[in-house]
Amino acid sequence: MKTYYIHDGKLERGPFTLLELQGKITRHTPVWKLGMETWTKASELQELRPLLMEHVTPVSFQQQRRSKKNFWERLFSFKRLAR
Repeated sequence: MKTYYIHDGKLERGPFTLLELQGKITRHTPVWKLGMETWTKASELQELRPLLMEHVTPVSFQQQRRSKKNFWERLFSFKRLAR
């Protein structure tokens, strides 16, 4: 089991398992583990990249309907102006 240490700009924290790092790091968080010579950005460690994937909030159904409605309204108003 690998153990990781992180630095928040003020303090070193850890050790953490890979699972425990979820939600605690960003791609810029300095990370260190045994065997590393220096602190490294989390984004530079291959095994941490899945933890750094951006979470996309789904668009609500109502927002989606409004967006489609606005698209069609804009399209038809454009056609009227073009005549």
